[in-house]
Amino acid sequence: MKYKGVKLKFTKREEGGKDMDKKFFVTTPIYYVNDKPHIGHLYTTSIADIIARAKRKQGYDVLFSTGTDEHAVKIKRIADEKGIPVKDYVDNLSDFWKKTFKDFNISFNTFIRTSEEKHKKVVTHFFKTLMDKGDIYKGIYEGWYCIYDETFFSEDELLPGNLCPVCKRSVEKVKEENYFFALSKYENRLLEYYLSHPDFVEPKSRYNEMLSLIKSGLKDVSISRKGIGWGIPVPGDPNAVIYVWFDALINYVTVSGYLQDEEKFDKYWPADLHLIGKDITRFHSVIWPAMLMGMELPLPKKVFAHGFWLAEGEKMSKSKGNFIKPEEVIEWFMEKTNIDKKLAIDVFRYYILKDMAFGEDGNFSYSSFITRYNTELANDLGNLLNRTTNLAVKFFEGSLSEGYDRGYYVTFERSFDEIVSLYNELKLSEVPVKINVLANTLNKYLDSKAPWRLIKEGDKEEAEVVLSTVLHGLEIVLHLISPIMPESVKLFFKSLGKKDEEGTLIKEKLFPWKGGYKIEKIPPIFPRVEEKLKVKEEKKMAEEEYITIEDFKKLDLRVAEIVNAEKIEGADKLLKLTINIGDETRTLAAGIAEYYKPEELIGKKIIVIKNLKPRKLRGVLSQGMLLAATTENTIAILTPDKDVPTGTRIT
Repeated sequence: MKYKGVKLKFTKREEGGKDMDKKFFVTTPIYYVNDKPHIGHLYTTSIADIIARAKRKQGYDVLFSTGTDEHAVKIKRIADEKGIPVKDYVDNLSDFWKKTFKDFNISFNTFIRTSEEKHKKVVTHFFKTLMDKGDIYKGIYEGWYCIYDETFFSEDELLPGNLCPVCKRSVEKVKEENYFFALSKYENRLLEYYLSHPDFVEPKSRYNEMLSLIKSGLKDVSISRKGIGWGIPVPGDPNAVIYVWFDALINYVTVSGYLQDEEKFDKYWPADLHLIGKDITRFHSVIWPAMLMGMELPLPKKVFAHGFWLAEGEKMSKSKGNFIKPEEVIEWFMEKTNIDKKLAIDVFRYYILKDMAFGEDGNFSYSSFITRYNTELANDLGNLLNRTTNLAVKFFEGSLSEGYDRGYYVTFERSFDEIVSLYNELKLSEVPVKINVLANTLNKYLDSKAPWRLIKEGDKEEAEVVLSTVLHGLEIVLHLISPIMPESVKLFFKSLGKKDEEGTLIKEKLFPWKGGYKIEKIPPIFPRVEEKLKVKEEKKMAEEEYITIEDFKKLDLRVAEIVNAEKIEGADKLLKLTINIGDETRTLAAGIAEYYKPEELIGKKIIVIKNLKPRKLRGVLSQGMLLAATTENTIAILTPDKDVPTGTRIT
């Protein structure tokens, strides 16, 4: 393996040799600086941060990179419209993105900008090398181009009205002399690689989509634009600039030291994980691997393409004006709770990890945000700390011995291994679920053992064992949740008398349990939000308190009978219901799996909205909606109190 005459040592890296076991290189995409970050950007970067922290806490040497993508046509157009020199425009916005990520406690090692000279040198080297090999050639491109997505499309890929299939904006007809990358040349090698590396792209749906794309035949791709005056010049052709996506993808080798630091590059490349949004899967899992093959460099080990955060069911976009700004979410939450900004950001991180199944789309909800906080953080985790420390201070002056219940030790040791594996296997949405189970286990143990009763009965020694067991278990919970909520756990640890503890996922440091506790009583870390919420998504209802009888008549409410119920694979909250509405059979996807078992629903009569617009959820066409009463702790399906025929209309 050579570049610029220097021999690289890729001895064991490609096969995952033991000398590389303790390095981990995770990347986010680099972000267009055409606007400020929205919640989708913070989602990707926060998830990457959680992964990076989890790996560091296991003893890995982590390289975590993010940054800004600055050489886009649309960026130059925006700068021109504002009358600002494009370099000044990108400097200001790039600084804002970097500051935002720091404000949100993102622990990146490297923040790259594509306008940096070191990156320009690497891109130029890539272009020259591939051109010398015959992988880049000159030709005429004639077709459609979307400025907003910086992507070329064929006629049959467009939506009706010549709209971009990604952003649904108008595309431009382009005919110009361009440079092309011979992607088709790597079709067979890519197919072979995919078939021999079935975990290369996740989730599986994305892998299957890319595999199908490769099998259908790959076309060469245009990688330059003429005369836009902003970008990295094509070597030997100052009138053309290198296409922004070709330029941007190369950032991953730039940050790992390619052409600059052989030792660093030899250590960190290939990347262990490219974390991206699903809309850029093709670039990262087809074009980028082909470019690396052309350069004779190892491919990244995994590309994970997650879903989108939606606003009222739609992808967020500048044109729709439906961006949710993360800083506004934090300010709103701080007003509700009066908690510190760092803790509010921890709650934000917990919510976005828990409320979106990793890899799927999710719908941001202010009310769901508060519900998660109240039930899982304030009620379960926070209340567990408060109850136990109060009892320890009241009955033992805050000092507890190291004794514990052996049965619970075994439970927590096993759960520790399981949850660390979930981090490593990128089953991230399951991590807070399992942690919450542990917290509830401790709460139930405390209730069942009732140390206050044991004290009253004169069994102070047993009461001390109970409280010590709870605190040992709570300590494991804190270590496990520390990659997600790094600032909050510091306060929890402080209350347990461990002021400098920040959490670890190295098992040998935590098991066997040892040491007692010297409790420092502190105010509740997560005060519960009690007031009735009037949040942004509820404003319309607040403004229109009443509906008319005509409004009500628009709803076609019917009595239906559930004839079948089953779980939906990969969806913890959804059940697929087959219902009879009298004159027809329909399917519903209902978010009741946490409260009802499929077998107990069959034969039940329910109330459904028949004329609700159908919608696909997790591959199931939901043709209506059942009615249910919902509280913070349960869901109760509405049923008629007398036996009436299916299909009966509710009036």
